[in-house]
Order: sequence, then structure tokens, then C-alpha cells
Amino acid sequence: MKKLLLLIPLIILSSCASKLVDFALKKNGVLDTKAVLQPLEYDDKKIVFLNMIHLGTKEYYEDVKSKIDSLQKEGFFVMYEGLYLRKSERIIKENDTVNYLKFRKVMGIDPLVEYSKMKPFSDYIVKYDLLDQPDYPELGITSKNSKAVDLPMSVLISELEREKGIVQLSQCDYNSKLGSVAYTCGKVDKDLQKYMLESIVLDKRNKNIVEQIKQSSSKKIVVVYGKNHYSGIQKMLQQ
Repeated sequence: MKKLLLLIPLIILSSCASKLVDFALKKNGVLDTKAVLQPLEYDDKKIVFLNMIHLGTKEYYEDVKSKIDSLQKEGFFVMYEGLYLRKSERIIKENDTVNYLKFRKVMGIDPLVEYSKMKPFSDYIVKYDLLDQPDYPELGITSKNSKAVDLPMSVLISELEREKGIVQLSQCDYNSKLGSVAYTCGKVDKDLQKYMLESIVLDKRNKNIVEQIKQSSSKKIVVVYGKNHYSGIQKMLQQ
């Protein structure tokens, strides 16, 4: 789910001139070589937000690791996006194929496919020497100094269906295995897609992060999350 905020506008741009895609990649930070740290405030806690890019340069991820190492030496506890330290553990542990199929139907994007295998990103991997976000242990995060602060797919779909009704899967949806690059089982409902992206993928997850921050006994916290979550989290903490 974390890939959607960047992926959707770039898919639209992929039909345009390559210069526009280049511009979008730069604007969204894909070509950055330095990670950005932004401050957050809540009571007496010292909190920093590390903008994570889910497809980027080798230099960027090296800088992420350097910043995380430095912050941990200063006593910062890591709260990270996702449910697992390693991406490969996700679908195996959740064992939740139906909700992943529903998510794919609503968004038109398979959440298990890496950026580097998706159009238009795959056309730019070699040109810019890009990498998918490494697993968290490669960035210096371990189970001893961190906590996942995310919602499982079952909760996200449950929240969507509570507001918008049951997502009905077709036989095509069931027959199309997860991990496929393209979704070809029907037209995506753009209004439902927009609601899922803004109200569930962003807002609901932001609320969960904020609650985790408030409840944490740690006085120093670094939140490692997709950059588009920052403004929403900041606003909720201020409230």
C-alpha cells in the first residue's frame, strides 16, 4: 500500500513524454541521495520523521542507514511502516489472500509487486540505477530497537467495507494470482479508489501512528514512513 501515493500519478504520466516522468521522479524524491528528517512535537517527546522513499538510489538508502544509526546511538526508538522487518514475511504470515485481492480490485495495483517491476518505474531502473527499498535490517533496524506501526490489510479492507459496502470479487479476481504486474479483471472505480487512498491508506494509518506515538513510553522516537504521511501526522499530533 505504501507505493500507491507515488505510483498512481506516475502511471498516468507514463503515457506522456519521458521528460514528464523524469520530472515526476525527481519531484517525488526518487532520485534523491539524502534522506530528510523533519521534526514532530507531542508533549515532552522528541520525535523526528524520516521520509522514506520506496524506490530510490543506493546513496539514498546508505544515507537512511547512516541517519538511523546516528539516531539510535542518541537513544531514539524506531517506529516503522509495514508489519514486518522483511518484506518476504508479509503474505506468508498474514495468510490473508482475500483481502489482498480486494485491495488490488479497488486500487488496480497489486500490493505485493515491487516498484522495480512496475511500469513506468521498470523503464527507469537502469537509467538512474534505482533500487527497491531494502529490508529494514539492511537499514540498521532490528526487532530489539523498533516497532511496526501499521495496520494489517484485513483492518484496512474492513474499514473500507464498513463505509462503502462489501468489495465483490469476480472469478477473474480469484483466478489472477497475486504478484502479477497488471490488473486486468475489470475497470477500477475511481471514486472508490480515491476514498481508499485518502481516507484509509492515509488517514486511518496516520491515526494509528499517532496513537502509537502517544502511548509509547519512549521519549525519543524516529518515525520511518512514506513522506506523504508527514503532514497528516503532524496535524493530528498538534490537535
